Amino acid sequence: MTWVLDSSAILADFLKEPGCEIVHASRGAHVVSAVNFAEVYSKLVERGLTVDKIEKLRAIEPFTVVEFDRPQAILSAQLRPVTKHLG
Repeated sequence: MTWVLDSSAILADFLKEPGCEIVHASRGAHVVSAVNFAEVYSKLVERGLTVDKIEKLRAIEPFTVVEFDRPQAILSAQLRPVTKHLG
């Protein structure tokens, strides 16, 4: 099974915050959009981590970065009314 992770899930995992156990329990491949990938790195750099350190964390908990193109942006917008109540 493939799991699509958002930036909050990856940050929780890397920073051992509440919810990290859900990421650890998910078995299979993990993917993240390029947009969320950029947000994860930005947030971790803001906290003082170097890109080298982030890459080492990523090697422990690997995930695949996928492109976020125009059709995906449109689909994301269309899903917003349906998923807004989930947070």
